[in-house]
Amino acid sequence: MTSYEYVPKEIEALNHAFSIAKPGSFIVALSDVIDNAIEVVHSYLDKEREGK
Repeated sequence: MTSYEYVPKEIEALNHAFSIAKPGSFIVALSDVIDNAIEVVHSYLDKEREGK
């Protein structure tokens, strides 16, 4: 059985997906405002690089 969570706000959904993802996870984002999604992804990647 597959479970899912519905997070209606795009930025919150992306942040939630990043917060629960395990190493090697594959996250798919279907975005209507690409620039916002790219900004969130870049921010996450910057934080990840700082931690390593």
